[in-house]
Amino acid sequence: MMNRYQEALLDIRYIYEQSQKYKKLQKYNGKQQLKTLQELVDKATPEEPNFEHSGHRSPDGVSTIMFAKYTCPRCGNRITEIDRFCPNCGQAIGVFWK
Repeated sequence: MMNRYQEALLDIRYIYEQSQKYKKLQKYNGKQQLKTLQELVDKATPEEPNFEHSGHRSPDGVSTIMFAKYTCPRCGNRITEIDRFCPNCGQAIGVFWK
């Protein structure tokens, strides 16, 4: 299912392609709008966070302590399990647990 950004991007692409094809809209300056809208679509489309884990031995040497670190796939900023958008760049974050 497409979101509103994706629908608008397809509409603008269609208009731009038609203008290039038929040369009716020679002054149509859609390249920058396409670029801007593509960035919005990319940001609004959820991406899986980057995940790193590490295990460390506890001081008693018997048990292992596991640490998990999640980062934004776009900017690398650290995020938590409850974040749905990166607080740094605004990237939509996908579901952590499947």
